[in-house]
Amino acid sequence: MILHRRSGSTVQGKRMQRFKPGRIWTDDRNRPINAHGGGILYRTGTRTYYWFGEHKNEDGAELRFGEPSSPTEPADGGAHVYSSQDLYAWHDEGLALPVVRDDPAHDLARGCVFERPKVVRSPATGLYVMWFKLFRRGAGYEVCHTGTAVAASPAGPYRYHGKFLAGQSEAGAGDFALFQDDDGRTFHFCSRKPTHEVYAAELQDDCLAPRRPYVRVIAGDNFEAPAVFKRHGKYYMMGSHCTGWEPNPARCAVAEAPLGRWREIGNPCLGEGRERTFDAQVTYVLPVAGRPDAFVFLADRWRPECPAQGRYVWLPIAFEGEQPVVRWINEWDLGWFEGREAEGRRQEAEGRRQEAGGRRQKAGGRGG
Repeated sequence: MILHRRSGSTVQGKRMQRFKPGRIWTDDRNRPINAHGGGILYRTGTRTYYWFGEHKNEDGAELRFGEPSSPTEPADGGAHVYSSQDLYAWHDEGLALPVVRDDPAHDLARGCVFERPKVVRSPATGLYVMWFKLFRRGAGYEVCHTGTAVAASPAGPYRYHGKFLAGQSEAGAGDFALFQDDDGRTFHFCSRKPTHEVYAAELQDDCLAPRRPYVRVIAGDNFEAPAVFKRHGKYYMMGSHCTGWEPNPARCAVAEAPLGRWREIGNPCLGEGRERTFDAQVTYVLPVAGRPDAFVFLADRWRPECPAQGRYVWLPIAFEGEQPVVRWINEWDLGWFEGREAEGRRQEAEGRRQEAGGRRQKAGGRGG
């Protein structure tokens, strides 16, 4: 197991130049990328993306509901991180935050359930702050803590900071999203246990704890896997229903402010497989740097019996009015967004041409 590796190595071997959803995706060492339930951090200064996700042990199995511990090797090894400058080829940076193997009393002791790590940079301290779901070893799935860790550099290593119960619930909160707005304010959206309603809070400037108590932003149960992004001044939240490891229809909501009134607008997926989100579950929505209006839907195909063999489904997001739309594409690249832009410009130019022609016809009629 790789604990941590220094950044800066050149990606070796054949570089992938297209996304191939649902198929094996290898890193610069020709090993399958091991970053499940992940999220992306973009560092503007170096134009580098960092992909954080769950490191799944090769022989592990996921903990089942009602079980205090896994019957085989525990699935979770901590947070794995990869870096890339083009989103296709990824360099293995190693384990940014490993589980603890020599202290069974530690919150991150081997055998804990460690899920969905996300990282933001604190605008106040300059430190990188990781949040993650944490079920303590032997405690089952009844109570979910939210854990935090900090590092001086994006790839780590990260130092465990502590845990707390999010969502104003004694049972804590499960799946979550971290969203950092244009003004640097950071928000935590979480699926509150046991109702699975969505609660949210703005974070303190150091991004280590909520600034104020959580508020409910989506009422009604059965909403998990929130992924939040911003487009044209509006805030969007992708998510799913709650069916354990089984796929289900995706969900989407929109709001005018992060802590405002969120309105559900239906399943963003279209086409064959939409009712199962193409056999996947959303984990993050990625705004592509340097490409206005370009967003990528990141999802996981879970394999609980052998989680290390889970696959990634990355698909481009289109917009029809305010409605995000995700369709299945066997292979694609970032040029897809340029094609959409080019088509939009063509349609806009055609509209102007027709409008100008109409004005000329009216002018001719008046002159006659």
